[in-house]
Amino acid sequence: MYSGRNKTIDAYKGILVVLMILAHVIQFLCIGNHLSTYLSSYVNLTTFSGFFFIFGFTNQIAYFDKDDNKHPQKKILNNAVKILIAYYISAFSYRFFISTVFVFSLKLFAEIIIFYDVPGYSEFLISFFLISLISFFFFSYLRKITVKQTFLLSAFCLLMTFVPTTKFDFIPQLGLLWGSHKYTAFPIIQYLPFYLIGIQFSKNKVGYHSKIMITALVFTISYFTYSYIFGIPTRFPPTLIF
Repeated sequence: MYSGRNKTIDAYKGILVVLMILAHVIQFLCIGNHLSTYLSSYVNLTTFSGFFFIFGFTNQIAYFDKDDNKHPQKKILNNAVKILIAYYISAFSYRFFISTVFVFSLKLFAEIIIFYDVPGYSEFLISFFLISLISFFFFSYLRKITVKQTFLLSAFCLLMTFVPTTKFDFIPQLGLLWGSHKYTAFPIIQYLPFYLIGIQFSKNKVGYHSKIMITALVFTISYFTYSYIFGIPTRFPPTLIF
């Protein structure tokens, strides 16, 4: 039977998709009024982290939580390949149809293939591809990961926001791991906690919980207070407050 908890996740995913599409329309059409600016900022803050949370939640159900699941790691790898194909389609389409100056060459083709060139509006797919590879290689660990281990690993990942990325910008691929100043990237290290929390929410069948709500409110208020005093925190690469 399809539980109410899973229906809530589906509804949440649907809301995020609609918001993401709306924000992209605003960005492409360069709509610059205050309402659109605030909406775009809100979407930027919540969508990718929300999708990573959902990805962890649904992967727990689809792969980690089923003893009778035949070849779950193979299924994860197959899904990773599909995501990679989707990335290449998106990346080449962006260069063909969106880039203002585009000259096709074997060099450009190779740079996209090896993630040296990561076109805009495609970078999020790489993060999902990489987290799928992590799920494949660390399947046994993620299947048994505890709340305490999730907390400690998440704390370590968030501390990585303090690592200066400028020293590594000469290797663009590393930006996919912990961020870059040269292009937009959703580094999987800093965003991994959302994936792990999604796994734990699914594993422990977490619904509404007052302590979780209070914690979320504290972090949300901290973000808005910081933004009001110092301005919106850096998104690429993500700062801790972001």
